[in-house]
Amino acid sequence: MISIVLATFNGASTLPTTLDAFCRLRTPKCGFEMIAVDNASTDETRAILEDYRDRLALTIVQEPAPGKSNAMNSGIRYARGSLVLFTDDDVIPSPDWVCAYADAAEAHPDVDIFAGQVRHFWQKTPPEWLERLGAEGEAYGGTAIDRPAGPIEPHFIKGANFLVRSRLLREHKFRADIGYGAGGDMVAGEETYFAQKAFEARHKLRYVPQACVRHIVRRHQIGYWPVFQRYFRIGRGLEAISNHRLSEDTTILFGFPRFLLRELPMDFLKCLSLILRGKGYEGARSLMDLAMTVGRAYQWKISRNS
Repeated sequence: MISIVLATFNGASTLPTTLDAFCRLRTPKCGFEMIAVDNASTDETRAILEDYRDRLALTIVQEPAPGKSNAMNSGIRYARGSLVLFTDDDVIPSPDWVCAYADAAEAHPDVDIFAGQVRHFWQKTPPEWLERLGAEGEAYGGTAIDRPAGPIEPHFIKGANFLVRSRLLREHKFRADIGYGAGGDMVAGEETYFAQKAFEARHKLRYVPQACVRHIVRRHQIGYWPVFQRYFRIGRGLEAISNHRLSEDTTILFGFPRFLLRELPMDFLKCLSLILRGKGYEGARSLMDLAMTVGRAYQWKISRNS
């Protein structure tokens, strides 16, 4: 059986769309169950989940500790399947989503982590530069549209759509101090850290493009500033899980490495110049690099002072 674990925090605006799509899923021969973890929501999330309980044979779990990692670890405790599929409250899975994973798991018994395809469901028409980034797998947790099935590296795992054999979950859990909402913070990377540790322990990872979901991108998430915010969080996550540390003789100014304070203004001006000259794609690329650098520096400062 496949156990689907859906983590949700204040998901009332997208949950009905997501759960309606779950009602249309085809059932694989092995069957599936669904576990929704309400991660301390303060909106109508719980009432919406209750409304779908009968239609989806849904198990609802309450996890009061904030953080997606806490929610996923909580859902794992209720999962009865030999395969556990993780997703979010803002996706629209294709009808064959679960069946594609079941087929891949049967065909590749030596693989312990599978990643599915993530396309986008834009709530308003995106600018050309953002649509292009989405097709390349560089926006809002998406995957490259032309990526073929086959082995992958840990960074390719996307939090909205991946499957793990339960035997691996007995060895590894999601790190509670990383992940959206952990400690009231917004640090991305819980699935990357999990996959990296599994990869280091010689577990195999594989991409299954047929296991596809669409990630709902809200109106307010479309633009340069939301992209900057997202990559800032990604930068923080990369620093949090990195073994890299600056050398002891690094000069610190205002709590940050001095060389960053010298380089960042120049990087910002370059990014701004590209955008003002109408080179949206190149400007967005530059902005993403800038955001990740700022995020890493911010996380480095926090870690250093903790």
